[in-house]
Amino acid sequence: MFAREQGRAVLAGAFWLPRLASGAIGLVLLVTAGLKAYQLATEPTYEKDLFTSRWFLVILLEFELALGLLFLFNPLPRITRNLGIACFLAFSCRSFYQVLSGSNSCGCFGGIQVNPWYPLAFDLAALGFLCYWPAGLDCASITEARRSLRFVLVTLLYLVCAISTGIASSTYGPATINSQGEIVGTRSVVFLEPEAWPGQPFPLLKHIDIGGQLAKGEWIALLYRYDCPVCQEEIEHYKRLALSASPNQPTRRIAFLEVPPFPSEGQAVLSQDSRWVLGHLTKEKQWFVETPVVVSLAEGVVTQVKTKSDKRVMLRNMVPTG
Repeated sequence: MFAREQGRAVLAGAFWLPRLASGAIGLVLLVTAGLKAYQLATEPTYEKDLFTSRWFLVILLEFELALGLLFLFNPLPRITRNLGIACFLAFSCRSFYQVLSGSNSCGCFGGIQVNPWYPLAFDLAALGFLCYWPAGLDCASITEARRSLRFVLVTLLYLVCAISTGIASSTYGPATINSQGEIVGTRSVVFLEPEAWPGQPFPLLKHIDIGGQLAKGEWIALLYRYDCPVCQEEIEHYKRLALSASPNQPTRRIAFLEVPPFPSEGQAVLSQDSRWVLGHLTKEKQWFVETPVVVSLAEGVVTQVKTKSDKRVMLRNMVPTG
């Protein structure tokens, strides 16, 4: 009698524990898809390649949405298991690459910064579970009628969610700025494209507190954020250049332009000095730009731009003006 009861308890655990794990995986996938959808619906994206393009990210979140619903309601256990193994194998490879490359965030949760170690651990745990998931037990325990009902429910939920998130994510358009410094659009987020600035007037002059100074003479202006590690490296480099410059040799002046949000008291990475100038972009807008950006100016006109994607951010010398 005792052995029979113990066998029933083991059998119940064999059914319910995998279902709980499957539901947890589904919820995590739905949360990541929702956060990606919110970010895409409210912010522009840095489209450097196929994998960072808006359309690819929309397709990815739609896939995560579908897979999350399949894991949560489990209408097709074997298909869900096989899709999950392929998905989390790809996710774990990506997370592992981010760990090796020293990324600050995995990008899995939209705008929320999450250390890549955490999604890597989750991906590997999910992969391990799926390799031993007794999908055959789930198939045997679900009647055909219940399986069909779950499939219809998943399909309807997916269509409603996919259409709404797809439209919201793919149609977002931020405000932009033209060569005269005028904001085009009504969004609070302004998308900057430094690569298009060379040969044009510096479009941010009207939106910087030292714009009048930058409109005259020759400058090297560094756009930075206080919490950007790469920016801090560039700041230290240009500080050393400014400190080592000979006062008898005319050089381009250096301006450090801080992009909001600004640091609280005690977090500032720069202090005022006679050998460089500090400036700030206005807080009235959210400036969407990948920092650091180094802009070379001559009489308010952009002559050269170097961005974070370049091998080095700027020429490693101070070019004499005469």
